[in-house]
Amino acid sequence: MPEAYLGGNPDPAVMSLTGYENPTCFLRGTASGCGIVALDDVYRMQGTIYWQDGGGIRSDVFALPAGGEYTLEWAIYPTSRPDYYDFINLVREDLDVNFTVPGQFQFGLQSAAVMDLDELVAQIEERDLKVLSTGTWANGGGDPPYYHGAQSLEATGLRETFRKACENVRAIAPQVESLIYIHTFINLHEDTPERFPDSLITKEDGTPYINPSYTQRIGMPFYYCYMTLDNSYFQAMKQLVDVCLDDDEIGADGIYWDEVEMISPKRTYDRWDGHSADLDDEHRIERKFGDPHLLSLEAKVALVEHIRANGGPLIGNSCPRTRTMQDLHFPRFVETASEWYPARAHLYSPISLGDHKTVKDFAGLLDDIRLKLMWGNVYYYYSRPAQPYPTITQHMFPFTPVELHHGWVLGEERLITAVPGTFSLGDDDAVTVYWYDAAGAQTDRTCEERIEDGKRLIRLPLGEGEMAVIERR
Repeated sequence: MPEAYLGGNPDPAVMSLTGYENPTCFLRGTASGCGIVALDDVYRMQGTIYWQDGGGIRSDVFALPAGGEYTLEWAIYPTSRPDYYDFINLVREDLDVNFTVPGQFQFGLQSAAVMDLDELVAQIEERDLKVLSTGTWANGGGDPPYYHGAQSLEATGLRETFRKACENVRAIAPQVESLIYIHTFINLHEDTPERFPDSLITKEDGTPYINPSYTQRIGMPFYYCYMTLDNSYFQAMKQLVDVCLDDDEIGADGIYWDEVEMISPKRTYDRWDGHSADLDDEHRIERKFGDPHLLSLEAKVALVEHIRANGGPLIGNSCPRTRTMQDLHFPRFVETASEWYPARAHLYSPISLGDHKTVKDFAGLLDDIRLKLMWGNVYYYYSRPAQPYPTITQHMFPFTPVELHHGWVLGEERLITAVPGTFSLGDDDAVTVYWYDAAGAQTDRTCEERIEDGKRLIRLPLGEGEMAVIERR
């Protein structure tokens, strides 16, 4: 019986998967394989990937208005080897998602307003940081304890802290870009329903959706809104971007956009998106609803264009769940609270954010980097444990993906591996090899090289826990 990868997850106990960013089903036989990928926006957003009496992708909620039409698109890829990554690399090439990830990312920008600047320079150099971002707008024990969404426009104290942090980074490390956090769904105004009545995500009974766990933990109602081109929340989000980027305000270089396409409410009942409904056993519509991501799709594209028009770089959390967002080509990562989550990034920028729940020290950081490479991902910092010395992250970027594999990734600029083997960048160009021992320290070990059929082959007999980078000179 074939093994099934549902959205990149090979767990045999998982029989179906809905709501993630990798809309693929791959069946791995003994000598070959076959995969299917959903392509259009609605199919990707609604698709349930399944493996039961066969494998595939279905929608349980697809609907059309009377007289309406819509074209579902998918592609099937037979592979000559039973290798999931052969399938993924073919799909990636066809989707045109092998764009450059420019540099290493880290949270903690706000601390640059108060920390010793020599210490900050050392951290930037040690990790080869190219991007520093604020996290959530936590108010340091003040009232209110947090700002989110349009409510962030009222955070005058934090805005001044962020401004000072951006100025300090620009003064000591002008090559490092400063990003400010935004979230375009969560809003923490107590009177959110009155402020944004045309933008509220609502429950089936018409009342506003409030995230229960966040509300209990923070002590403030976590309302959710969504943007459309003609609603009030979109205008508020454009205003927030302007505050983040304008030189007369915070003056940051760019935007970090949290949870672009992964939020807790999956439905809103205040309007229909034209494609989503609960269906009865005969596939008749019982009740229509709107998917917040489909409803906000045009406004998200417009907000990206607004950020770029202001010259701002952009990094996002969660990978695209629509072709429309996929085609915008700005780096996005996935959070990795579950081991298989790096597979969610296989059809976009293959970046895993570190697992803050497990990374508590330098040894844990190295384990996490290795784990992400085993899933064909490069690494962004989340937890920031003290490092006794620079490690492999110093030579991870820029990275323009060419191929992803189990344990190693090939880019135009470099190859990064956590497994032994003989590797090549695909030509005979000279390379530099950085070999790291199991403790994460760079070694002076040399490797065997030869040129064969116009390709430079590098043999790397890595030991347990070792990693290496082959970098084009």
